Amino acid sequence: MAETTAKLETGKSRVQDASERAQDYLDRASQTASSGMDKVADTARRSVDTAAESAKAGLDWASDKASALRDRNAALMDAVTDSVTARPMVAIGIAAAIGYVLGRIMHSSD
Repeated sequence: MAETTAKLETGKSRVQDASERAQDYLDRASQTASSGMDKVADTARRSVDTAAESAKAGLDWASDKASALRDRNAALMDAVTDSVTARPMVAIGIAAAIGYVLGRIMHSSD
């Protein structure tokens, strides 16, 4: 009976040791997985930040170009307005000449 009790105690001890080793392994695996997920999250966060910065830079560039085009268009309209106001007869003559040329082009294509 003592021998059976000793074997039972030895078996319990081995099971306890195996359980503790398995628990340690699971703890290490969990920490490794957690560390891996943290790295993936950090990489994803950096990628999103980089994409957002690139998009912002592109929007800033487009906004600057649009503003420059608006300024150029306003300057051109001011120049044309000043020219027509300064020499109205020349503007009428140019408009008539352009109309005549366009009429000839349209008539010849029929």
